[in-house]
Parts: sequence; structure tokens; C-alpha cells
Amino acid sequence: MSDEFGVRTEELAAISKTWLSETLHINDMPWSAFADASGAGSEVLAAIRDVQSPGIKAMSSIARRFSDMSGLVSTFAANVTSQDEKSAASFDALKPR
Repeated sequence: MSDEFGVRTEELAAISKTWLSETLHINDMPWSAFADASGAGSEVLAAIRDVQSPGIKAMSSIARRFSDMSGLVSTFAANVTSQDEKSAASFDALKPR
């Protein structure tokens, strides 16, 4: 085997950063244009005008999920690094044969 087994913490940090960045983008999405749709007598226009509130709720939920996942992957990176060091010390402590 020539490949090292392991987790690349820099990759985990990049994933966490990307998810956190997406949280900010999602939260910055403008929704006011939907409520400003003009026209009369159209069920489609009425539906467009009514999409703002449920849209904001859905996207806020998605943003929270990205934020939560960002935190979880950061915690995982910290834990796996700590465990890796402990495991390596255990292997290093084995007596040679």
C-alpha cells in the first residue's frame, strides 16, 4: 500500500467554510420582488405574491442546516485529529518484534 490512510483536515475545513458561506448567501436572498408582482385576476400572480413567506421559511431552514453541518464537520475534524494522535501514540508504543 502506498497511500496513507487518513482524513485531510484542510479538506474538511474547506467543506465547512463552503457550507458556512452558502448559509450567508441563502440568508441574503431577496424575496420582496415576489410580493411586488403586479397584475390582477391571475391565480398565478396571486401564487407568486404569496410565495415570499413560505420561501423565506424554507430557505431559512436550509441555511440553518448548512450552518449546523458546517459546525458538525468542524467538530469532526477536531475530534478525528485528536483520535488520530492518540491512535498513532498507541501504535508507536508497540514493542518491535
